[in-house]
Amino acid sequence: MMTNEVQTRASVIRLEEPNIIHVTVLPDVVESLADAQETFRAVRTVTGGRRLPLLVDMRSMKSQDREARQYYGSSEVTHAANAVALLVESRVSKLLANFFIAVTNPNIPTRIFTDQAEALAWLKGFLK
Repeated sequence: MMTNEVQTRASVIRLEEPNIIHVTVLPDVVESLADAQETFRAVRTVTGGRRLPLLVDMRSMKSQDREARQYYGSSEVTHAANAVALLVESRVSKLLANFFIAVTNPNIPTRIFTDQAEALAWLKGFLK
């Protein structure tokens, strides 16, 4: 079953035009492995199994545990998206995003943005 929006304990996952998945991490979340796994089950539900660009708005995230970071770099996750834009605002969220990229070395295009319009413009280049 496909739906346009799913909310988990840690985030809201939406399919928005033009076929870009938006994951918005809820305020002050400390994301665990279970949260990360639940988020990507929701991504698969929203996409109907299609591999689409993913915008992750992590501006209000408090932190992420090590296991969640490792999971986000796994093949299970990278097979769910064809590109990832990480939207950050504060120094803390930018540090988290840089740390994620350095630690996981994702095998799909991944960039950090502070401007949502720029992130979406970049992701549109990955639409098929």
